[in-house]
Amino acid sequence: MKKILSLSICFIFLVTTSFFALPSTKVEAQETNKKNVIVYFPNWGIYNSSHQSFSVDMIPWDKVTIINHSFFTVSKNFKLESIDTFADYDKMLPHSEGWDSGQLRGHFGEYKYYKTKYPNVKVLISIGGWTRGENFHDMAKTKETRKVFIDSLISFLKTYTFIDGFDIDWEYPGIDRPKDTADEYDRGCPGGPEDKENFTLLLKEIREAYNSNNMNKKVLTIAASAGYEKLALQEPEKYIEYLDLINVMTYDFHGAWENVTNHHSPLYANPNDPSGSSPTNIKERYNVDSAIKTLVEQYKIPKNKLNIGTPLYSRGWSGVDSKTGENGMFANATGPYKGIWDNPNSPGGQEPWFKIKQMENKNGWVKYRDSYNKSPWLYNKDLKSVLTYEDEVSLATKLDYINTNSLGGIIVWEITGDDINGFPMISMMYNSLIKNSPTDPPVDPNPPKAELLNPTIRIESGSLPGNYSLKAISPANSTAVKMQIFENNSLIKESKLSENSSLEETTELNFENKANGKYVYTVSVEDSLQNKKTATAEIVVDKITTNDVEVKFSVTSDWGTGSNYSITIKNNSQKDIADWSLDFNFDKKLISLWDANLTKSNNKYTVTPKEWDKTIKKSSIITLSGAAEGNISRYNIYNVNLSVK
Repeated sequence: MKKILSLSICFIFLVTTSFFALPSTKVEAQETNKKNVIVYFPNWGIYNSSHQSFSVDMIPWDKVTIINHSFFTVSKNFKLESIDTFADYDKMLPHSEGWDSGQLRGHFGEYKYYKTKYPNVKVLISIGGWTRGENFHDMAKTKETRKVFIDSLISFLKTYTFIDGFDIDWEYPGIDRPKDTADEYDRGCPGGPEDKENFTLLLKEIREAYNSNNMNKKVLTIAASAGYEKLALQEPEKYIEYLDLINVMTYDFHGAWENVTNHHSPLYANPNDPSGSSPTNIKERYNVDSAIKTLVEQYKIPKNKLNIGTPLYSRGWSGVDSKTGENGMFANATGPYKGIWDNPNSPGGQEPWFKIKQMENKNGWVKYRDSYNKSPWLYNKDLKSVLTYEDEVSLATKLDYINTNSLGGIIVWEITGDDINGFPMISMMYNSLIKNSPTDPPVDPNPPKAELLNPTIRIESGSLPGNYSLKAISPANSTAVKMQIFENNSLIKESKLSENSSLEETTELNFENKANGKYVYTVSVEDSLQNKKTATAEIVVDKITTNDVEVKFSVTSDWGTGSNYSITIKNNSQKDIADWSLDFNFDKKLISLWDANLTKSNNKYTVTPKEWDKTIKKSSIITLSGAAEGNISRYNIYNVNLSVK
C-alpha cells in the first residue's frame, strides 16, 4: 500500500510497565451514525516538493476525524520505534515548543498544539506499512514477545498523552513476502500460518492492555487487505471485537506488477475485465463492493466499523500496446510508468492527485471513464502510457456507496496527494460524510474528451453448430448516433444510439441453424458528422449434413419369437463426428442395443454412444448390434435423424 521514502536514526522506547487484564476486552459501542474521514499523513512528506513539503500544520483539521501518522515500526527488540526521529521529534516547525530538553518539536510538537485546537480529532500512530513490517511475525509469535511490544505501546501513550491510539498496518499476516531488492527502503514482511491466531491474540492483548491501564477510550484500528484470499489467512470474525474500526485498503487492486492495464480502485467489477478467475478470482472480486460484502456477509463485521479506501495517487503502465484493449484500458503493457512519488529503482506509476489533475486532456493525455464503476484513466498514445486513479466523479460514487450502505467512512492514502489550495477531495468527503450535506453530483472539470470511439464485436458459439450469438457494443462517452451490423457486407441490423451516453450501448443478435460457410460480421458506428468506425469478427460454420452420413438398418437373424438387428452408420465426410445422437421412429419393439445406449419414448428410439466411444472417425463405418422382440422382418423405419453437438 504505502512507500517509505526517507528515514533516519530510530529511537526505541524502553518501558517496564506491567499490567493485568480486566474481565471485558470488548470495544465500547460506537455511534452507528457517525462517519469518519481518516487521512494517512506520511512523516517524510516534509522533505520534498512531490509531497508539497507537507507538514502537520497543513492538514485541514476541521475536515477530518482521524489522522494516522505514518509510520512507526516494530524494532528488532520488538518495541515501538520511529522510522524518522528527526521529522517526528526534532525538526523545528511552526508550533515547536523550543530547543530545551523536554520541549516537543517536529510532527509531535504540531500534534500536541493542534490537539488543543481540535480535541475531537483523533491522532493515531500507524505501525508498519508496506515496507516496514519486517518484525511483526517474530514479535507476534509468543505471549512474551507480544508483551514486550505492547508494554512499549502503553509507555508511549503515557508519554504522549495527546496520542489517541494505534493503527496496526501489517501487510499481511500469513504471507511470507521477501524484500524488494530494487527498493532500498523495503524490508519485506516474513509470515507463516501461525500468524492467523497470533494476529488475533496481538489485537486482543493490546485491547486488554488499554483496559488495564485505564485507557479504555484509546483507539485501536487495523489497515486490512481488500483481497479475499488474504483475509482467509486471518480471523476477522474473531478480532473485530477488539477493534474500533477496520480500514479496508480498497486500492492497489491492479498495478504495473501485472502486464495488462486495469483499474486501481474500482467500486464494482467490469464484466469486460480480462483478469483471471482462478486460482484467485481477480475478475469478479478485486473491487470495493466485493471486498465489503466479503467482510460483512462472510465474516459478519458490523458495517459501521468498516472504512473503504480512496487513493490520492495513480497506478501506471508504460509500453501500452494500442492494438489491444480499448483506449489503453485492459491493454497489454511492458512495464511501469515512472511517477514523481515513485522510488526510481522500483517504480509503480505513482503520480499524486494534484499533478494528475494538471495532466487531464493535455499534452497528449486523454481522459476516459469506465461506465461500470465510473473509474477514470488517462491514456497517452504517443507515450504509450496509462494512468488509473480517483477523481471527483468516482469519489462521489464511493461516498454515495458509504452512505447508502451505512458504512463507517473513508480512509485516504494519503493526505499530501490532495491539492493544498482548498483540499477539494477531502472537502468532498467532509461535505458528504461529516457535514451530511452532499452537493449535486460533481461536474468533472476535465471530462473525457468527446469523440467517436471504436466499437467492439463478439461472437459466442451456441450448443449446436450453426447456433451462435453476436454482441455489438458502442462504448460509453462516444459521439456515435447510429450503429449498423453487416453480415457478409449485407446490412442486417440498424439502430439509433444516444450521443455521449454515460453507459455503453449493446445490440445482441441470435442465430440458429445457419448453413455451412464463413460469416463475416462488421459493426459500424457513425457520428452526426458521418464519421465512421468499425470492428469485424467472423465465424465458420462447418457442421455435418445429411449428405455426409448414411444410416442403414438390417435384420441379421429372426427365429420367430425374437430377432437380432444391426444399425450401420457411415461417415462420408472428411471430419470426425463426435457427441452424436441418432433418432428414428420404428413400428416394432427393440429390446436392447449392445454397443450403444438405447432409449424409447412411444415408438421413437434414441441411440447415443457409450462414454468411451463417442467418435465416428472420418471416412469410416461403425456397426451397432442389438435384439428385438418377435419377428421384425417386416418393419417400417422413418424420421431418421443424426444430430451432432
